[in-house]
Amino acid sequence: MTTYILFTIKYYYGPDIVHYVPFYETIQQPKDILNGNYNGIFEIGYAFFCSVIKQIGISFWGMTAIISTIYFIAIYMLFKQIPKRKTFALLILVILDHILIFSTYRQCLAVSCFIFMVLSFWKKKILLSMIWCVISVTLHKSAIFISIPALLLLNITSIKVDRHIYSALILILIAMLAIPASDSASAIIRLLPLDNETIRSITHHLSLARNIQMIFIIYMLYMIAIVYYRSIRYTNTVTEKHFRWIILAGALIIVALYQYYYILNRIRSYLLPFLITYIFIIVNERKSILCGASANIRSAANIIRQTAILATLVYCVHFSISLYKSQKNLKGNVYATSTILELHNHSEEYLKKRQIRTAQIYWAYDFMHNNNNKIQQ
Repeated sequence: MTTYILFTIKYYYGPDIVHYVPFYETIQQPKDILNGNYNGIFEIGYAFFCSVIKQIGISFWGMTAIISTIYFIAIYMLFKQIPKRKTFALLILVILDHILIFSTYRQCLAVSCFIFMVLSFWKKKILLSMIWCVISVTLHKSAIFISIPALLLLNITSIKVDRHIYSALILILIAMLAIPASDSASAIIRLLPLDNETIRSITHHLSLARNIQMIFIIYMLYMIAIVYYRSIRYTNTVTEKHFRWIILAGALIIVALYQYYYILNRIRSYLLPFLITYIFIIVNERKSILCGASANIRSAANIIRQTAILATLVYCVHFSISLYKSQKNLKGNVYATSTILELHNHSEEYLKKRQIRTAQIYWAYDFMHNNNNKIQQ
């Protein structure tokens, strides 16, 4: 509940409010959008969502609070499957995906719908899962590359995913530390049927490739945990049946896009909650078996688990310090605290103008000079 409140009381927060606020304030009526007269800059699903919310008299902040509420409901429903340490799982999620929760409203909605889609499919509510898939795609373009393939893969139950596949992915991930980032990805993007602005944005982010990233340790340790704990025989096949394709897809995407962290951070948001849930589940499920295992097996399991936990905590501290330091170099500090509690001392109009002006400075100076890239991933 505390985490939910902290993310929900944000007020005109983040760099993208320069686009989101004017869009919300000038959004067309719901009937105009449904009649095919929509001419906005964002996806039609997000436009309709905003139009309905505004139609009933809810402010821009209220709209962002609703998005946060929907997201945390989705996470709550997914994390109910984690038997222990849900708080630690949530800590990992909000550290790795705080930008999504704080300021990328469209994708946050799309990710929420993706989670609802998978949960509905697991409950054998196929029609409902298809509806969630369509909604997700209409909210953010990135969902096209995740929601539709995921829904198709979830229907494949006859093929088993061998743990050795993850071992191979670990080796490829290690190789990514030395393999130079290639321009081939940008060339492929230019061949896709995307508008020029989208292509420009993607190719810009691809140009920010980086081999050495601190989060590499987290990725590698979590994959090692998957390999090791999957090697311990367990009779419960429900977890494997539900998660196998989601987890494999997440691992493949992390390895393939590891160097292109800006793009990866966008795509992994859909799968990260499932990766975290799966790891916490299999570690807990295998505990009872480990009690009767040899001392060497128990020792190895403890080392892997404790090393992963320690590395995660170190990364969380490191990332928080790096984020704090990076803010000092921003002319437009869009990450400075801005909450609805400030209405006690300032008017809504003042806070809105202040935050939008800060975001404009950020885009004009900080983003163009890549100061935001100084945060160590």
